[in-house]
Amino acid sequence: MPSIDEIRHKSELGYKGHGFTFYQWVKCIDCDNERWVGLRNGVIAHPRCSACCNRITAKSNPHLFHKGEHNGVEFQKGEHYSPENEFKKGHPSGAVPKGAHVSPDTEFKKGHKNPPGCGFTTENIGGENHWNWQGGITPINHRDRDKAEYITWRVNVYKRDDYTCQDCGKRGVYLHAHHLKGWAKYPELRFDVDNGISLCRDCHWARHRAKKEVMIVESSAS
Repeated sequence: MPSIDEIRHKSELGYKGHGFTFYQWVKCIDCDNERWVGLRNGVIAHPRCSACCNRITAKSNPHLFHKGEHNGVEFQKGEHYSPENEFKKGHPSGAVPKGAHVSPDTEFKKGHKNPPGCGFTTENIGGENHWNWQGGITPINHRDRDKAEYITWRVNVYKRDDYTCQDCGKRGVYLHAHHLKGWAKYPELRFDVDNGISLCRDCHWARHRAKKEVMIVESSAS
């Protein structure tokens, strides 16, 4: 079991499509139930578990919840609540019957081929014909950053730094894994954990701005 206040990246927990990047193992402030909770700007999104939240909602809205009572309409087996709209056996539903031809002029016909240049095929929208064709070269930068090796490197940098920005000390905020020695100039160090550092968004941009200013000064001096 994880330790209290431990933080993990969503990829470590197998979460996909969730709204949070980092999760923290915490206790519910009411019942001490332990669970993973998403972090929003370094703050726990839900300090109470769902059971305690529901209990508080029920207490604050007694007119909505009554033990043993059912709110709204109760549906009983065999009863009909909307006879005019319900499906009736043997009655046509309005759907197109199997085998019927609704639009013979425009429907697909087996064996029929589209004229040249008509329809979507790999020949007329792929390669040089694609709207976003850029010469046939996939940038190595893009390709390598999509690798599982890069994602693993990034998570390992976060874990080593305890999910803390190494410049300002904020913990659990949205982090960037920054390369100390540039990605382009040192390809052999791209996936070296010792070449990475965890930075929050503001500190990451600050480093790049400072680097850009130095480059401008050096170029103007030369």
